[in-house]
Amino acid sequence: MAKDRIFLIAPGFTDPKRDDGPFICPYCNQIEGILASFPDLTAGSRSPACHSHARASR
Repeated sequence: MAKDRIFLIAPGFTDPKRDDGPFICPYCNQIEGILASFPDLTAGSRSPACHSHARASR
């Protein structure tokens, strides 16, 4: 079974086409906060609660 993978943009990135910044991705920050608050959701977790929640949300 294939595993989902999420890529997060590191905070503090710059855009060479703009002179303001550094920037953050607010959506990435939200996901990082969720993963920090609920470490059972991260890769390698074998928590039954994590897996039952993942199936219910699909």
